[in-house]
Amino acid sequence: MKIKNCVICIAVSLSVFVTSCLAIAEVTVNTEGTLRFFTTLLLLDDEDGIFFPHEAGDFGVVKLEARLRFVGDVTDQASYYLRLDFICKDPSEVTALEDTEGIEWEDTDPVDTNVYEAYMNIIDVGTEGLELKIGKQRIKWGTADKLHVIDNLNPNDFANMFTFDFDYFGEKIPVNTMLLTYYHNDWKLEGAFIFSPHQASFPDDYWDSIETAHGEVLEDKYGIPISPEIITTSLDIEGDPNVDKASFGFRFSRMVGNVDTGFSYYKGHLDVPVLKQKEVSLVPGSTSAKLYYFYPKMQVVGLDLAGELKSIGYWAEVACFILENARVRSIVNMSEGTTVNRSKLFKDLYPKWTVGLDYTFGVGTGLYVNFQYNHGFSDEIGYNDNVEEKYDLVPLGLMGELEDYFASDLRYEIQSLDLTLELFSLIEVADFNDFEDKFIFASFPKVSYKPTDGVKLEMGTTLGYTKSNIYDTKFGMLKKYGFIYFLAELHF
Repeated sequence: MKIKNCVICIAVSLSVFVTSCLAIAEVTVNTEGTLRFFTTLLLLDDEDGIFFPHEAGDFGVVKLEARLRFVGDVTDQASYYLRLDFICKDPSEVTALEDTEGIEWEDTDPVDTNVYEAYMNIIDVGTEGLELKIGKQRIKWGTADKLHVIDNLNPNDFANMFTFDFDYFGEKIPVNTMLLTYYHNDWKLEGAFIFSPHQASFPDDYWDSIETAHGEVLEDKYGIPISPEIITTSLDIEGDPNVDKASFGFRFSRMVGNVDTGFSYYKGHLDVPVLKQKEVSLVPGSTSAKLYYFYPKMQVVGLDLAGELKSIGYWAEVACFILENARVRSIVNMSEGTTVNRSKLFKDLYPKWTVGLDYTFGVGTGLYVNFQYNHGFSDEIGYNDNVEEKYDLVPLGLMGELEDYFASDLRYEIQSLDLTLELFSLIEVADFNDFEDKFIFASFPKVSYKPTDGVKLEMGTTLGYTKSNIYDTKFGMLKKYGFIYFLAELHF
């Protein structure tokens, strides 16, 4: 309650401040934006797919986006930033966007409007070097390239998972935050207080598909009995955490020689839901599942660094995650009797890390090479040993145990033709002990053409190879979801 009252006081004070400034000052407005057309042509059949059934030749998504950005000064010390997104799409396709902001899709309205970011920035607040940024904003912590493990202030955006739009890969959702930053010589201290629900977004119908998949998995495991059977898995948790409760974090960073180093701490909730109760009825012809979730309380301690040695850039991040110590109880009621299993759900502490380097070789106009190794994706959780298998959690690519990723990016520009050739490759290993059946190799070649400033045309495809079930790994579905995408962008 005290935090909420504090937020109200700050918001009211800020409103008065802004209104006064508007009355006595000439506000500057700088406008820029992006128009973006994106579509995918699916190359393979997957008519029985759990999430996104389709035939070869279907268009996976067709959408047109307009992103408008307004930046300007209110006074010498105060500025603002506003980004509005307008997204026109085919409502018949699985292309949920920003539904966590309370925007529901209507078939009669083809345009999804979203205030992506909107905040005020005030410098030298009370003392020199103290900066206040308040409003809906994206705060990125970490020094790694794309795959961060300490970047936990904003929840994940998985809503575009089935559009295969790389512009949303690793995307986070801006939330209402008060960020205080103090600069002093070669170091700075940041404190973030977050007042929005910390929940990731997912595509339309995703949870219905998950429930169906749970039923199918348990049918395969136990078979269809002669008489109806109920399988129940539940967690012994004393009250669910309130995801509306404020979270916070701080980060101290400074230059040590020519190395940018940082230490961070975050206290809040996991942004992806964890299964807390499952009821599956194995009935011939109508097996059904009902799943219930919760968002565990979480603390994260992180270290990060980045620098350059002999023109080779390098970076590293490590984060230690501590989740509330829930216990799981599994009850299987079958005709031959009842089986009960109990265990801790999470490890007491589990780490995630990422390390990488990049270098530009003097080949032609320059060949850029980037390598990165990542242990633990942003949605993955440190379950206790064998919990997934013992309790049939069925993550289906998301919200599973920690996995390993080896990524490379090769980029070459042919300046005389205004072309850029790029090859991004990824090896995902779900289990080194069962490498042959728990890995996928995926490659994403693309070519982009810039005929003039502010205009980009791009085309790319994907190639995926795995021997395992396509749902055993996060990117396994690429084996069945091969596609060619087309992108056109105009920046103004």
